[in-house]
Amino acid sequence: MTIRIPQLLVLLACSSAAALTLTQEKHLAKPNVRSLTRLRGGDTIGTAVVGASAAIGAATGVSMYLGTESITKMIWLGLNTFPHDKYIAVAMIGWAVGKLSAVMGGVEAAKRFASLNCIPLTLWLLTNFRGGAPFTTSIMPAVLLAGYVYAGFIED
Repeated sequence: MTIRIPQLLVLLACSSAAALTLTQEKHLAKPNVRSLTRLRGGDTIGTAVVGASAAIGAATGVSMYLGTESITKMIWLGLNTFPHDKYIAVAMIGWAVGKLSAVMGGVEAAKRFASLNCIPLTLWLLTNFRGGAPFTTSIMPAVLLAGYVYAGFIED
């Protein structure tokens, strides 16, 4: 199965546009963003951080599983290179499923997950620094760690 980047981008754009389409009926009140995110317990920055990280992790895992290195590189802004091993891909997808489960569990579950997820992100950064990896490979994990520290320990 061959996936081409233009086809994938069109598919993502269409699905995003379809998800954002609002009804045109005038008798329905327009929901505000906060009420929409509160619907599933996602009205905090923490749930947004964990949710965005779940999307990044799932996309990375699927891309690794399919062997589409160019898409994985695009997801990580060209800063990181991942081995396209199916077992590592499955682990990445599993990590993303755990994040999604935390978001679906509500604010407290997302906060708990964020605080615990600081452990693997810290290990990732330590591995990069001790292994002499290029500095650019630590930018995204450091940004994610900062988001998780905020979500898990600072945000009320």
